[in-house]
Amino acid sequence: MTPLWLTEAADQFWTWAGEREGFPRRLERSVAFALPLTIIALPRLRLQTVDTWLAQHSIAVGLHQGDRRLRGCLVAYGGSGLVFLDGTDPDDERRFSLAHEIAHFLLDYHLPRQAVLARLGGGIRPVLDGLRPPTQVERIDAVLSHTPLGLHLHLLERGAWGYAEGRVEEAERRADDLALELLAPADEALRRLTASGEALSVERAVALLTGDMGLPQAVAEGYARRLVGPSRPPLSFVRRIGAK
Repeated sequence: MTPLWLTEAADQFWTWAGEREGFPRRLERSVAFALPLTIIALPRLRLQTVDTWLAQHSIAVGLHQGDRRLRGCLVAYGGSGLVFLDGTDPDDERRFSLAHEIAHFLLDYHLPRQAVLARLGGGIRPVLDGLRPPTQVERIDAVLSHTPLGLHLHLLERGAWGYAEGRVEEAERRADDLALELLAPADEALRRLTASGEALSVERAVALLTGDMGLPQAVAEGYARRLVGPSRPPLSFVRRIGAK
């Protein structure tokens, strides 16, 4: 059964978008209607190319993270965000990278920010944007609601994952789950798998998820085992994606 928070987050995205896409979903057009996000595809994405792009466009944000290959990068500030993707990735990999960064923007930045603005009013906006320090009461409120103050950065790296335990691991797992719900909703995938009356199998699920729904092979294999196998704690699928 899909958790309520996951259904609500996906439904909110599609409500803002105005309609649900058919499959396989690309998400770019829906993002343009739903969220203050700009998508930028750069060849062979690296941290340095993101820094260079930001500098060339007079965006005074330095990542200060060294240099390495990335599949995606989210930079959010002032209520809006930029999603950088590796334009040389295959369509299925780029589709999942975009969905993962959309999920981070929604869950870790946009929705918490909207909740705080609704609760505390527009006067809190300069604090959220890092333009003035929060008062003690504001700081406590932000901590309790897990609202980021100032710049929010997320890097979707290549190669082995191994996230730190705790909040980082949980944030990645939640972003994976929402990315999958946006691209290949569990209820719809199971409906299609059972419509023929054939026995459920991981192989049939993988074929559906990679074919009809456009997921990358490694992501589809992990998700298929969750859909048709016994209940188990969810894994972080993006860590399954290795460097090309």
